[in-house]
Amino acid sequence: MLFRKGAFFIDSNLTLRQLQRWFGRVALALTVTFAVTQLLSYGTVLAWSACFGQVDYTTLMVLNDATIYLPCLVLIPLLLRGIPRADPIPDAALSGQEGFLALMFSLGSGYLFSYGTIALVSLLERLLGQTSTNVVSNIESALPPLASVLAFAVVAPVAEEFIFRRLLLDRIRIFGDGAAILIGGAAFGLFHGNLNQTFYAFALGAVFTAIVLMTNRIRYTIAIHMFINGISVLSTFENAQWFLYPMAMLILFSVLFSIVLFFVRHKRYTFEPGPLPFTSQEKLRACFASPWVWLLFLGGLAFSSVAIFL
Repeated sequence: MLFRKGAFFIDSNLTLRQLQRWFGRVALALTVTFAVTQLLSYGTVLAWSACFGQVDYTTLMVLNDATIYLPCLVLIPLLLRGIPRADPIPDAALSGQEGFLALMFSLGSGYLFSYGTIALVSLLERLLGQTSTNVVSNIESALPPLASVLAFAVVAPVAEEFIFRRLLLDRIRIFGDGAAILIGGAAFGLFHGNLNQTFYAFALGAVFTAIVLMTNRIRYTIAIHMFINGISVLSTFENAQWFLYPMAMLILFSVLFSIVLFFVRHKRYTFEPGPLPFTSQEKLRACFASPWVWLLFLGGLAFSSVAIFL
């Protein structure tokens, strides 16, 4: 039997087993997409090297973007087509003050998790007796300035926000805001594919998902994403010493600001439970009852951890 909630029809006989299958389908879709994009990325670089010799960093970046983003645009909507969509969210604009708060909270949250990651990676290096490599930072430094800006501060924000905050979010909103924020953050973190960025990207992904859930507009998260990536790129330029101190002060301010803002204002925001007739606890149990969720979570973390030591 179907009953109507808004513009969305829900099966009143929907079971926890079906909910578990939906969570599993999301995890499987993300796992397949991640595996395909990584294989394409590595395979394309190897094939290019075999045909044309050593790959320069600009070519490497173009190949990487093409083999990561283009398959995501096809695979995510294709593999998630069996997950029903919730009602559309009404558009809402951010005021200037809200936009500033969103920017500072995003920047601060990301770097707060980044500092935690630095401590974790340092611990792993001591335990394993090996030195890790931050591939993204190396590529940022090696690329020509214009290519670096285009790749990291333009292409990446636009592509990633559309993939994760539009294509993916449109399907996972059915589980409710809380679940969508956690899934969106986890997917964004794991898809970065290296432990140096996993938790940093998780925090940004979760905050960006929350912003889109409040506004239904990815323009805000694209702009914030561009700003955050942009200051990271600028810090790698030659003669950027003048920029490092102001950037460090901005990051420190944003970290402290985001901590205070969380405790002062978090009760003002409420998570919509979504149209499904289940409690948060039931959704949590259904999610982690799926083996595909564990495969994505543990497999993604294992891959990200190994990748920084290769």
